Amino acid sequence: MRKKLKYLSIVLLLFIIFVSSTYAFYVAVVDKNGDGGNASVTTKRLSMSFTDGPQIELDGILPGATIIKTFSVNNSSSGEMTYSISFEDVINELSRTDDLVYTLTSTNSGASINETSFPTSDEVIVANQTIAANTTHEYTLTIQYKNLGVDQAD
Repeated sequence: MRKKLKYLSIVLLLFIIFVSSTYAFYVAVVDKNGDGGNASVTTKRLSMSFTDGPQIELDGILPGATIIKTFSVNNSSSGEMTYSISFEDVINELSRTDDLVYTLTSTNSGASINETSFPTSDEVIVANQTIAANTTHEYTLTIQYKNLGVDQAD
């Protein structure tokens, strides 16, 4: 019995050492409830900050409305890095999908996107954007529901 307990203890100890030494995942969940406030996600080298939270909610938006989101990506490392920007958990049920558009502008050689239809599902909008060492790319995302002067109730 003692021999089995000794082996079980050794196996358990090895398992704990294995799990604790191999757990190298960084998981960040940003969940900002309410209006306003700041939210940040940080890794060793890149950080992304939202001045008014990471979520975009357009419930009840009317034609002519414009929503502006600002955020930044900072590379605090000593080397060049890349990052991507995507829309996730997108629910766009507009029948006239071209009426909802966005533009993305940036500073310091960040990505820019001219007026484009807002996606109807999850989409990467900037892939593998290079950011130099010790640089910050500041972004302004402008979402506009175009007012076409016609019934857009669909």
